Amino acid sequence: MSDQSISFKGLRLLVVDDDPDTRTLLTFLFEIDGAEVVTSASAGEAIAIMSSFKPDILISDIYLPDEDGYSLLLKARNLEAKRGRKIPAIALTASALEKHRNNA
Repeated sequence: MSDQSISFKGLRLLVVDDDPDTRTLLTFLFEIDGAEVVTSASAGEAIAIMSSFKPDILISDIYLPDEDGYSLLLKARNLEAKRGRKIPAIALTASALEKHRNNA
């Protein structure tokens, strides 16, 4: 484990989670560190947001109401590839199942 701190200052983040408390908490934590944060409650809304907001990192829950976070990640990466960009992603889940960690 690295002992170097990570800064989000100046990064643009898209946080996707259907739980409003999780969105609020993540927004607060990342904005304190200087990130610009836009949130979404669904995969469809996230893709629509990405038409005008170009995030540096996608942070998404795995379980979303309209489709799962895995398919959102594929769509987001395909969209960014067409723009000549790559987008790193962080998968979130409350599930403790190993298959979800492996898929993420």
